[in-house]
Amino acid sequence: MKVLEATGIRKKFGKNEVLNSVDISLEEGEIVGFVGPNGAGKSTFIKSILGLYHIDSGSIQICGFDVERDFENALKNVGCIIENPDLYDNISGRKNLKIASLMHGLKKNTKSMETIIKLVKLENRIDDKVKTYSLGMKQRLGLAQALLNQPKLLVLDEPTNGLDPLGIKELRSMLKEINKVYGMTIFISSHILSEIENVCDRIIMIDHGSIVENVTIDEIKNKNVSLEEEFLEKTTGSIG
Repeated sequence: MKVLEATGIRKKFGKNEVLNSVDISLEEGEIVGFVGPNGAGKSTFIKSILGLYHIDSGSIQICGFDVERDFENALKNVGCIIENPDLYDNISGRKNLKIASLMHGLKKNTKSMETIIKLVKLENRIDDKVKTYSLGMKQRLGLAQALLNQPKLLVLDEPTNGLDPLGIKELRSMLKEINKVYGMTIFISSHILSEIENVCDRIIMIDHGSIVENVTIDEIKNKNVSLEEEFLEKTTGSIG
């Protein structure tokens, strides 16, 4: 099943065309990395599929629902972290999750919430105030929030920003576990190519608003090149 089907996406800001006929399709259960140089159009595309930007032309469907025509049903299937998660520092992690659950309109399901808390390894700190959390713990709590509605598609925009090597490793392990437990499609935008290479099944590269490469990690390995070498060959500019 196609979890995301974006076809012919165009987006301009003034005279600047940021997305130029972008086609991206994600299958159920895939972990897909989305990379490109600074200003390539990654964040614009991600905000477009989340309905935060109105596209100029093309169509975006999530689990068969059109984002522009049937926004509510489309976004019911999505969990996301865009930059830093929105959290209330002066209350506990658990209360943050309860508030997020109410905002999703979810029925009370303590068992499901406890499963998510364990999955993101916060069971020993979930009742502490968020202001006492490290950056990595806040990122994990944000991830828990994104999982509350058990989405078909999890979208992460630079989820490792500010994390130390241990935090990055922990996040990578959790994403693999989430994918395994829920069969969830995960779409990750990141500038850390080594982590993308370690966690993803497939890589999509964008440059100057156009898709320049759509390749599996195995196909890159069969070329006997690293993801960084492939990136430098297919794109211009620095990773970001």
